[in-house]
Amino acid sequence: MISKFCSAVIAFLITAIALSQSRDNIVIRGVLNTHLCSDTWVFKSFSGNLKPIEGTLSKDNSFRLSLPAATAPGVYRIKYNEDCVNQFVDIIINGKDEEISFVLNSSKDFAVFEGSEENKLWSKYQIESQSQAAKLEILYQFLSFYPAAQDKVVQEVVEAVSLEGKVYYDNFHHFQKKNKGSWAEKMVTNQPYYFSNPTAVPTRRDFVRHDYCWDGINTHDPKLINTPLYKTLIDDYFEFNATDGDTAAEREDRFNINAAVMMEKFSHNLTTKSFATDYLKEKRSQIKRD
Repeated sequence: MISKFCSAVIAFLITAIALSQSRDNIVIRGVLNTHLCSDTWVFKSFSGNLKPIEGTLSKDNSFRLSLPAATAPGVYRIKYNEDCVNQFVDIIINGKDEEISFVLNSSKDFAVFEGSEENKLWSKYQIESQSQAAKLEILYQFLSFYPAAQDKVVQEVVEAVSLEGKVYYDNFHHFQKKNKGSWAEKMVTNQPYYFSNPTAVPTRRDFVRHDYCWDGINTHDPKLINTPLYKTLIDDYFEFNATDGDTAAEREDRFNINAAVMMEKFSHNLTTKSFATDYLKEKRSQIKRD
């Protein structure tokens, strides 16, 4: 018969081992309270350093995921509806946080994080900047459709655009300064909102946005390959001046022009150059399938 002392020692060892293992892992807990969520979720990386991990939600729409402590820092994605492009939650893994928790209450909102200061700061900034961008889009739409450009109200709206733009950039620069060097700062710095000429026609604004898409963007940081940033920017760049009704030859010409710009931007080192080469091959195959 095992003595009480031995039982206590065994219980202590089991507890110690469990605690040790939990500290050796990164635990992600999530609650997905959105009607667009499927019963399953997929956790994926962007650099291919980690194979996709699939799981099923519990009855209360929650899940728990345990990752090795050695998981490479970066920004990872939990996709909760494979049929919808924008149904996901991006999570910063910085090598410091042992546990990250979040709740998503709507597919239109950003997740609310706990247990990770960097994810909380990033999410809060995205919520605020999205609100600012939404105001600007409404003002731009007003200017696009208002029939009398000489009316006083047009000048008032142009001034409002300038004011809202200043508020945005004040917040943008404050976030950069306060979080310099963090993953959150890298994601924010390399995804600025572009303020085009509010009096220009919308179609022309899209072309200008395409021309200046890469201004201020760091395209030679190998660490950013392990985030959605580069692939998102490349996808956007190809979409900005896409035109319906193009012939196959015209689509091919446009692709080659855009691809040449990409290779110029990403060829500062072999790692980012290799990434761009591989991703452009994927995009070419995708375009041919479409």
